Amino acid sequence: MVRNETDSPKSAASHSLESLMATRRVDAWILCLPESDREPDATFLHLDWRFRGAIARALQAGAISRESGEVSLIPCTRPVSDSGRETFRILTLGVNDRRNVSTQEMAKLAKNVDGLGLKSIGFSASDFGWSASEAKRHFPKGRAELWVTE
Repeated sequence: MVRNETDSPKSAASHSLESLMATRRVDAWILCLPESDREPDATFLHLDWRFRGAIARALQAGAISRESGEVSLIPCTRPVSDSGRETFRILTLGVNDRRNVSTQEMAKLAKNVDGLGLKSIGFSASDFGWSASEAKRHFPKGRAELWVTE
């Protein structure tokens, strides 16, 4: 099932990246890492800021890769006011081109999502060069529930 920010009776802003993370609606957030992009996308910048540079450090250290088809899991911990610290999962997908993600790259992502037993994942459609409505055709049916932001 694909949900986007207009699928809920709540306002569109209720399903932003921040609210999906804060309400724990997603088991993991998917982040696209194109091989040729050296200028970070807005989603990358936001997540990296939220987790105090952990994603950029992992990329620089070689713990995650931009190589096409490479999928990495980054457990990121951040302080949460009421409950101390919580760990969030970021899955990175290396792709040749953000505007033309291949079926092979998506198949590797789906295999990892299934292997990790994730029930729900979130991603920014613009991070993959799609509109929210295009997301349905890019993710195979029967996989984890998708939460899509623009």
